[in-house]
Amino acid sequence: MVEQVQTEVAARIHIEVSQRVSKMKANFEKRFQEHVRLLSQ
Repeated sequence: MVEQVQTEVAARIHIEVSQRVSKMKANFEKRFQEHVRLLSQ
């Protein structure tokens, strides 16, 4: 029972972290493309 709860919590944390990471990556890529666009003008 306890192991199942720990697994569920770990899975939830993993999902949350990976969502946050992909958001950060998306923001970084957006900023990077913006920067490149400004440089290439």
